[in-house]
Amino acid sequence: MRIPFVTAGGLLAVILSGSAAAASLPDTMLQLPITFTSGERTSLAEYQGKKPVYLKFWASWCEPCQKEMPHFQYIQ
Repeated sequence: MRIPFVTAGGLLAVILSGSAAAASLPDTMLQLPITFTSGERTSLAEYQGKKPVYLKFWASWCEPCQKEMPHFQYIQ
């Protein structure tokens, strides 16, 4: 019974530490300019406390990135 308790405690610690880190982004990170594929510009500050943000860095020449694009277009 000790192993499940340790595993649950470790999982809880990871979850709690992740939520605290997400709540306190550095100001420089919040001012990061973002340009959507539509050409619209914004910053991460616009989404703080509102919506989850999935930020993906990719390159057109990257083969694994090219394979992921249909999935991201679908969830858009």
